[in-house]
Amino acid sequence: MKKFVLSLLILACNITVFAQTEYYLSKAITVGCYGANPLTDLSKKAWIGTKEDKATLQLKSLMCTKDFEMNKISEFSGDGIKDLFYDASDKVGVLLDNDGIFFIFKKNGSVYEIFTAAGADKKAAKEIDFSSKKAKYQPALSSIDDALKAQKEREKEIAEQKEKEEELKRKAEELKKQQEAMGPMYNAHVGKILFVEKYMSTKNVADDKQEDFVTEFELGNDALYARAYLTPEFKGTPGILDIRFTIGDVSVTSEQLRHEYGQEGKSRYASVGTASYWEKGLVGNFPMVSAKKKYYGSTYSMAEDAFKILLARVQDKLTLGSTHKLKVELYHVDNLGDHDGEAEMTGEITMKITQKSQNILSLLCRCQDPVKQDSKIEKQIEDLLISDPGITKVHKVWLLSRDYTVKNSYGAPEYRSMNAQAIITTKEGWIVTWRGSVKYSYNGSGFSETALFHKNDLYMPVSPTCIRGAK
Repeated sequence: MKKFVLSLLILACNITVFAQTEYYLSKAITVGCYGANPLTDLSKKAWIGTKEDKATLQLKSLMCTKDFEMNKISEFSGDGIKDLFYDASDKVGVLLDNDGIFFIFKKNGSVYEIFTAAGADKKAAKEIDFSSKKAKYQPALSSIDDALKAQKEREKEIAEQKEKEEELKRKAEELKKQQEAMGPMYNAHVGKILFVEKYMSTKNVADDKQEDFVTEFELGNDALYARAYLTPEFKGTPGILDIRFTIGDVSVTSEQLRHEYGQEGKSRYASVGTASYWEKGLVGNFPMVSAKKKYYGSTYSMAEDAFKILLARVQDKLTLGSTHKLKVELYHVDNLGDHDGEAEMTGEITMKITQKSQNILSLLCRCQDPVKQDSKIEKQIEDLLISDPGITKVHKVWLLSRDYTVKNSYGAPEYRSMNAQAIITTKEGWIVTWRGSVKYSYNGSGFSETALFHKNDLYMPVSPTCIRGAK
């Protein structure tokens, strides 16, 4: 009789607890107890239990008992084989065929070999046609390694999927808490765009109050922002955030400015942030008329510029006393410069054109009071501005310095400069306020009469109604 030594560690302490059935073996096998006499270290019975994807095998001799715990290889299939369980570390397994007979096998080297069958009683065990069963099933066992690999990959996929689901659940719980902490205004108006005539931080959304918001405004009255209470779905939409302003049938978007004026080169929109620059968490704050000291820093406000350029494109409609519906839409595009898209969030506000829209000292026009008048210097600056091929008209120039500022170098004059402001129209049709300075070089005996550009402190689109206030 061929004997099979199972050199395995005893796992009795960690065996899964479920019912085992006693089976008689068609051939006795050696248990492999340490220091045992081979003649007595035999097991003629096996205790086998299965439950879902687990199985246990117990063998006993006079010297010891050995328990083995196995996992089902669900990726394995073989003709006539119902289930196969295997312990990859100890290289021992059992298979159950469609006739309800168990077979014990072990891997020796690269070969899986069936050693014995197990029947419900002694007679049944002896009547098993072991040779033919072994011949039928053993070749199929050669696919166990591939099945183990496939099952490991499958288990990895399942584990990753479970981890992903748990992460999504965790994020959903965090999002729920975040939304609850956003305060009553957010939770009452989530998914909507509201309007406010002051700067409101995106950090203190819980402090928002209904009385902060307006449904109509006078152009030039004060600052004006669109405040969007973003949904998680909107936040999770892939792409680049774009903001579109519409009056009547005319629209301008922030990314449209990049597409038309700033994809490459030194254009002001070539490398600036998108409209999402003012978006944080679940709230977006998009300026149309910025509050004081809240406008341009190191980047331009493409959102605010888009609104002002829209005003320039509908300037003939902006007559005193007129009223207009202003629509603001948020949506996503695939790439920088893309500007066509279906609105995902929309808000509307009534815009009134009053005398306030002509106040050049308002936030809308961003101008400063003239300090003095000097028609000669003003004409020099006007000529200098109109010489720029990007400027088509200079509407007004005024001076912001009472006297020249002289720059000395090593004790001698280098140049003198004058601060000024102007409202101009560009070749694109924009109405722009320019603020900066011009300089007059020192030629050794006096200062030149020819003005040269010195510094540009502000170059900003404004409303075309500012022209009326500058006259």
